[in-house]
Amino acid sequence: MDSCAAQHRLLKAGRSDLNTADNLAPQHVLQAIDPLMLSAKEGQLRQAVVRTKLDATRCKLAVLQQQLEMVRNEAQCDPMTSLADQAAFDRALVEAIALAQGQGAPLTRTLCSLDYFTSFVERFGAPASVRAVRAVSLLLRTHMGASAL
Repeated sequence: MDSCAAQHRLLKAGRSDLNTADNLAPQHVLQAIDPLMLSAKEGQLRQAVVRTKLDATRCKLAVLQQQLEMVRNEAQCDPMTSLADQAAFDRALVEAIALAQGQGAPLTRTLCSLDYFTSFVERFGAPASVRAVRAVSLLLRTHMGASAL
């Protein structure tokens, strides 16, 4: 049996003529090893290709996760003022209460009302009122910290 495939079948069956000392010629051994080495190298190449594809997929996934987070954040904000909408505020408040209770830390809730805002809107118009609300929001966030809504 000189073919590598036949040797392989016999090896699997446990009846290879390579098992006998008188037929263990270097040429026979090389004929059996060469295809195994080639197969191992091909496997390493395939593994490298798969690893490269996996890395590229991980990068794409990271970008998609960042985009999803941006869209989620935008969906939770009022488009005109960039402030958190009521649902986002309510969720953040529940989370803040749970965190404060879990840590045994105090929690402060600050509500802000812009006095005479209706008069401001009537006198200066909607675009100016939106800018005013944004300015107040920025002022509060700047002085209260990043975790403040």
